[in-house]
Amino acid sequence: MKKLLLIASAGALLSLAACKKDDNNGGGDNKPSPAVVPQTQQTTVFYFGGTWCPPCGAYGKPAKEYIKATYPGKANVISCQVNGGTADPMNNASSNALAGTFAVSSVPTMFFGGAEQPFAALVGNGMSNTAVASKIDEVNARTPIANAKFTTTISGTDITVKAETQFFKAVAATEGTYKIAAYVTEDGLNYTQSSDASANKNIHDNVLRVTLGASSTGDVLTNTMDQWGVKAFNFFGTLNGTWKKEKMRVTVVLWKQGTDNKLTCVNSWSAPVQ
Repeated sequence: MKKLLLIASAGALLSLAACKKDDNNGGGDNKPSPAVVPQTQQTTVFYFGGTWCPPCGAYGKPAKEYIKATYPGKANVISCQVNGGTADPMNNASSNALAGTFAVSSVPTMFFGGAEQPFAALVGNGMSNTAVASKIDEVNARTPIANAKFTTTISGTDITVKAETQFFKAVAATEGTYKIAAYVTEDGLNYTQSSDASANKNIHDNVLRVTLGASSTGDVLTNTMDQWGVKAFNFFGTLNGTWKKEKMRVTVVLWKQGTDNKLTCVNSWSAPVQ
């Protein structure tokens, strides 16, 4: 494992604003069908690594490649590139903020979350295919509590993400607060990776470009909801003009902040930008 020193990325990569529109349509005789949002559980994987880090090339990057090939539509990777002894060319403020959220002190590290359970972590050479598969299969076997679907529109460098979240069980304020975030990632970035043992040498996928929302874990969605309740939330942002839209994805992640302030992941949904 390599020790990590976070360095703020130079220059503003983008200008960003987020706002929302809520629509709580739960409970009573007007319950929508469960089919409004897919009632499935996916694993959210937050990866932290750097191009400067040999173990990231030897273990982390191959693990990300394995997930992409083995779990399409079942696990959503958000790859946060961070600085260390030297700068990572893909590093940015959004990646640094998430590294702070997870209190990352060494890389490579992967966090696996879903269904409001505590995050499970794999570090360094612990990222074998068997270990990664075990974590994802465990999360995906859980009963989903909520999920989201969304549409994405891009006009020039402006992006709009319109998300719709549905809860499959009633939740109360005594359980905590539910939050929502949208993460924009890009595939196919070509930067030299130290000790790259993956098949696609020096090609980086699922690289976080920006978080749409008020913080690294998004905006407050609700703290109460009836079973089958639906709530809408819109994100707006401005993208960097050098990013390739045809290689970009949006992943909407539902978070829960418990009454003890501990964060867990509820569910996530990912789709390419169209």
